[in-house]
Amino acid sequence: MAGHVRYTALLDACVLYPLAMADSLMSLATAGFFAAKWTTRIEDEWIRAIERNRPDLVGKLNVRRDAMRESVGFRPGKCNRRF
Repeated sequence: MAGHVRYTALLDACVLYPLAMADSLMSLATAGFFAAKWTTRIEDEWIRAIERNRPDLVGKLNVRRDAMRESVGFRPGKCNRRF
């Protein structure tokens, strides 16, 4: 996880669904430009949307989700769950 950051951004499913945009935002967050936050509900939304449009990815996005969580220190059920 990045060091101390001044800004916090809530990343909604609409920016986590396009994978290129999500990758860019995650890169900026891990570089310390801002603290990326989202909820498990937002995770469920972007995963369902991708799986709906890409049936070949059904059940395969948990690895990506877990890597995103790890990169920003996301802990389900902790402070990320509700704002």
